[in-house]
Amino acid sequence: MMHLSRERTIFVCYRFFGQLRNRYGSRKPIYTDEARWYNDACKWLRLKHQIYDTGLKNLMERFVQQIKDRQNVLMIIFNVGKNNCNRQNVWNLLKLFILYLHIGKYRLEFITFLVTNGGKVNRTRC
Repeated sequence: MMHLSRERTIFVCYRFFGQLRNRYGSRKPIYTDEARWYNDACKWLRLKHQIYDTGLKNLMERFVQQIKDRQNVLMIIFNVGKNNCNRQNVWNLLKLFILYLHIGKYRLEFITFLVTNGGKVNRTRC
C-alpha cells in the first residue's frame, strides 16, 4: 500500500497503519525506522512494531532515493512542475513508478514507449 501526505505526524501514521491492519490483519509486524510516531501509532492500533536493522535501512533508503530520482524524470516527461503540480499528479506518478517496477525485463521498452513518439519527446500535461 502507498499513502501520500504532506506531513509526517502520528495521526497520518495512525490512519495509514489502520488501513494496513484492515487490509492485511495484525499478525505481521510493521517495520519502520526509529521515528517515535511510528511506535506510538502501532501501540494505539495494537500492532507489532519492529525497527529495522542497518542492512534493511540502507535498502529502504536506496529504494526511496530511486523513487525520488524516477519521480523527477517522470515530472519532466509529463511537464508537472511547481506551478501545475497537485496531489493527484504526484499520486499518478507514484502509481506509474510502481507499474514501472513490476514490468521487470520490459522496463526499457516501457520507458521508450513513454518518452518517444516518432523520435520526438512526448510532453503531455497530467
